[in-house]
Amino acid sequence: MLNAFYPLEPEVNRAHVPEHTPRENMKNPLDYTERGLKQFRTIWGLSEGNDYFLRAYDIAPELRNCSLVLQLMLGQLGIYINYGAYVSDVSVLSAVETSQIVIASLLPLDVPQVKGHMIGLQRNGGTKEQAFYAVDIAETIARAMGINLTYPIPSADEIEV
Repeated sequence: MLNAFYPLEPEVNRAHVPEHTPRENMKNPLDYTERGLKQFRTIWGLSEGNDYFLRAYDIAPELRNCSLVLQLMLGQLGIYINYGAYVSDVSVLSAVETSQIVIASLLPLDVPQVKGHMIGLQRNGGTKEQAFYAVDIAETIARAMGINLTYPIPSADEIEV
């Protein structure tokens, strides 16, 4: 993920880079685990105590063949980095808007997590229409860029909460 940002670095106008970030209000900005775990549970419909479900393949099914220890470690890392630092930060965008960005970002990657995040958007207080709005935009851009989507877009019935 970080490698994708390196080509942009020379283009960044330092005058427009803020000195302060929205995450400054956290007690410990490096500890995203609690916030990320809470958001992960909300999106995926898990209650506290179901932490044994937090394996890497819950986030990336292609890792299903890794050892259990590696699955757990990668799952926790995904929660810490993806959910803790980004998906759970609602200081700029709302939880629903953030869910829309996640859906629109995942769709061109052609991964099965799109369906789960469409359901998660509703668990964050959004509607099916808002989920499909994000899908429609991302699908239009993906097709215009020549991306062949192999995972079917879920139907409204498939994302019932």
